[in-house]
Amino acid sequence: MTQWWSSAYNDLVSQLPQSIVDCLKLRIQNTKIRGKKCELNKESDNLKGLFENELASYNNKKQCMKMNNKGYEERLQDLLEEKEKEYKAEMKRKDLNNWGSEVKSRHLQG
Repeated sequence: MTQWWSSAYNDLVSQLPQSIVDCLKLRIQNTKIRGKKCELNKESDNLKGLFENELASYNNKKQCMKMNNKGYEERLQDLLEEKEKEYKAEMKRKDLNNWGSEVKSRHLQG
């Protein structure tokens, strides 16, 4: 795809996924002002603001996903720890039951 923005914006554009860049291009091309479709103007200062806003939005979404993943990992870790405690308690109960059975058995034999 040909570059439709000024090379001054390359650092911003390079941080965005290609799908977002393509979507921005279509959004600009489909915008009408006073009934006329907008032209892609490489030198437009509005492009910089558009790219900056889109990058900020994209980074916020990535941060939210990281936080959600971190929260999920923490909840998963808590569940694993809880299951481990339950397992240890169950094993302790079984050991006590086995010990009690052995004591009963010896008592009855003795």
